[in-house]
Amino acid sequence: MNDILKNNAREIGRHLRSGRFEATPGGILIDRAGMNLLANGVFEDTLYRNGEADTGISPNMVVDEGLIHMLNVVFAGTAQITQWYIALFSGNVTPQADWKASTVVAQATELVGYPGARPAFTAPATTTKSISNAASEASFAFDDAGPYTARGALLISSSAKGSTTGVLMAGTRFASDRTGLNSPDLLGVRYTLTAADAGS
Repeated sequence: MNDILKNNAREIGRHLRSGRFEATPGGILIDRAGMNLLANGVFEDTLYRNGEADTGISPNMVVDEGLIHMLNVVFAGTAQITQWYIALFSGNVTPQADWKASTVVAQATELVGYPGARPAFTAPATTTKSISNAASEASFAFDDAGPYTARGALLISSSAKGSTTGVLMAGTRFASDRTGLNSPDLLGVRYTLTAADAGS
């Protein structure tokens, strides 16, 4: 994604200032004037239980708050957020474009049945059109007060569980609910954001 933004920053800026873009469930789409740029993402969740690993893949919703933040950082000089975190939710809901960091804890019912803070989203700098924490997935080790159900994940800028500050970038409803979570279950979450030609 960084390469596309760097190489096409002026053209992208013109489209954004002129309103020639569309916020889609998968990301931001610039599809006018032959540019055809799409930024979207996917979550992967892996349940490690009884010596087995079960992985699910779920498309994301890049929420309006995240899109606005991304545009302001790249084109308007807003300060970059240098660390992001993964949170889980248990509510029987699907992420919506109007979700925000200030309201998502209540809207989605954050799952907090694990020690410590929200695990960090750690992604190295990329030389491709994708960026991901695949090499260092966010890991949730559940306590023994469950069982818990995880129905989805969020990419958010605040580390504290229950926090209503910061920026919400994206969220997903897992392809399958993760039920019966308890110690010693582990749940790993990876997020990949990709920028590509929308016609590809």
